[in-house]
Amino acid sequence: EETRMLNIPRQCYVCKRRYRRLHEFYGSMCPECAGVNWRKRTQTADLRGRVALVTGARVKIGYRIALKLLRCGAAVVATTRFPVDARGRFEKEPDAGDWLHRLTVVAMDLRDLPGLERLCAHLASALPRLDVIVNNACQTVRRPPAYYRHLLEAEAEGARRYVTGSSAWRASGLLA
Repeated sequence: EETRMLNIPRQCYVCKRRYRRLHEFYGSMCPECAGVNWRKRTQTADLRGRVALVTGARVKIGYRIALKLLRCGAAVVATTRFPVDARGRFEKEPDAGDWLHRLTVVAMDLRDLPGLERLCAHLASALPRLDVIVNNACQTVRRPPAYYRHLLEAEAEGARRYVTGSSAWRASGLLA
């Protein structure tokens, strides 16, 4: 395999050292930092029997973390403002049949403090324990309501199809 080299050195996103040699996957990291990140990316652990809460699990890093936890055997409670869309994304994964039964997707807008308190109370009563919390949810970019229109329409239309989880979760009113 041919090593790709930069004509102009870049500064590593992680350690800030200058580098020229490109990693095959991580173009913004020096070879050393890229190697560490690649090993971490492919690392697994046996998480069977563990329970995780991942907030902001619909897209990007929250989705990938929830997916990694599920593939390692954990049961995952995933929160999002758009649970129908999130559930649909998880269902499209080629190995979803292996872990979908361990995924509970919960409708949660963390700006809704009474709703957050209900979620916490339900987690405390419904789960035997909580081993992992990944607090990923955030809203940093303000978008006009039109940006979310297609998601809101899909949520209203699809919510009934995606009600999953135990009867305790269904009774909680927290599921889509």
